[in-house]
Amino acid sequence: MLSGCTTGQPGTPVGVSTTATRTQDSTPGSETSQPSAPSASSTGLPSDGAPRVENPVDVSRFVNDPCASLSPQRTQELVGTPTGIRTDDATNVGCEWVNNSPETFNGSGIWVYFYSKVPDGISAAYRANKRGEWAFFEPVSAIEGMPAVTYGKRDGRADGMCTAAVGMSDTMAIGVTTQQSLSKRHRDQACQVTVMVATDVVKTLKAG
Repeated sequence: MLSGCTTGQPGTPVGVSTTATRTQDSTPGSETSQPSAPSASSTGLPSDGAPRVENPVDVSRFVNDPCASLSPQRTQELVGTPTGIRTDDATNVGCEWVNNSPETFNGSGIWVYFYSKVPDGISAAYRANKRGEWAFFEPVSAIEGMPAVTYGKRDGRADGMCTAAVGMSDTMAIGVTTQQSLSKRHRDQACQVTVMVATDVVKTLKAG
């Protein structure tokens, strides 16, 4: 399924460009994609057709340390960059692992976001979809038992880019964005790669 894209073995990149991801493929709760209407209250969630999170996971430890959401060994395998850089803005905290070297992993990267500042969970992504804010929006099979969707404010799959939102509770969602390296970009595999990495992240979060 991921042949020619990534197998999780050393030397097989998944890829993301910082500029492309942050400005063109916004995530739930981001300044460019968050719905303008007031957020739903926690008692009104889930909303807008989003599924309920039946077995919520406490991710507070990782909100404080988002770069712990993937091990250095795993990010080395995927993008050749073991050390992540913390990010923090008005809607989320996160971590990014980016490799812009001109060699095997050129242009590759992973972004993980924790939407602790937008307490709408995965409902925010569904609400934005109702308003037509996404170029594509596709619910996918539960990731380690947690509801998930793939989507993009622009459709970057032809460029090897995809984002997934995963509901960790009715009020907490995470976002995972990946982009394949320049030499591995494949439209049909872009979101498969994202789901694979999101699975790794969720396993880590559930393990605590």
